Amino acid sequence: AVVSTQSGHYGRVLDVRSMRGADINTTHYLVRGYVSVKFKCPEKRKKSARMPALEYLRDRTKSNEYSNKIAEKFNDCQDLHSKNRPLEEKWKELKEAICDVSFDVIGERSRKKKAEHLSKE
Repeated sequence: AVVSTQSGHYGRVLDVRSMRGADINTTHYLVRGYVSVKFKCPEKRKKSARMPALEYLRDRTKSNEYSNKIAEKFNDCQDLHSKNRPLEEKWKELKEAICDVSFDVIGERSRKKKAEHLSKE
């Protein structure tokens, strides 16, 4: 029996047999093959994006400070946006301004430590 595979996978075919079927005047036979399967390693997890600690915005002083700084940055961005620039650039600049203010005022969210699965006994 002839089995066609991709050029890089021909070494993975371990065994091929043709199986005779019912006699119905045909030249087609069932082909059974054993193939070794190689799985790829899972990709390493990418670093998760930084997240601001939004729970600090419940505090009135932090919330007011955050609002004032966002308003200042927004006004600065409005002055810069009066020029004819692509919308993508404007959005990127505004997004960076909001992220900068949020990390400056309220800080970064702390990571939760995972519980140990096995005890050290």
